[in-house]
Amino acid sequence: MKGEHMTRRIIAVVVGAFVANLLGAVWYMVLQAPWMAASGVTMEQASATPAYLVFLLPLCAWLVAGLVLNFLFDRLADTSLRSLLTCSVMVWLGGAMVSVVLSTFFGGRGAGLVWIDGGYILVGLVIAALSQGLIVRR
Repeated sequence: MKGEHMTRRIIAVVVGAFVANLLGAVWYMVLQAPWMAASGVTMEQASATPAYLVFLLPLCAWLVAGLVLNFLFDRLADTSLRSLLTCSVMVWLGGAMVSVVLSTFFGGRGAGLVWIDGGYILVGLVIAALSQGLIVRR
């Protein structure tokens, strides 16, 4: 039973990471123009990044985020889906958004970047919570 639970946890982290990463590809394709305007990145600069890194680095970051959330979720007294979602939103608000706001404003980038990048992180964390809630905690 314990091995099956661990397998479900790993599957949930991987599924959540892949779905969040896929969402990121769509998110930034749709919001490419406002993101570039707010970030100050030109098309030439964006094109200079190897394509595999554009997908690999966020995937690795979402895998780490999923593992961290999995660790936090195991310490919750209430592991209902509502509790997992609330925890993810609190991680976003108290951690991710602090970083996004500070790096955006002190980096001299457009305020719209806060909502583009911060919104994506929020949705990605919600995806990770849903993955955990639906795959692990049945």
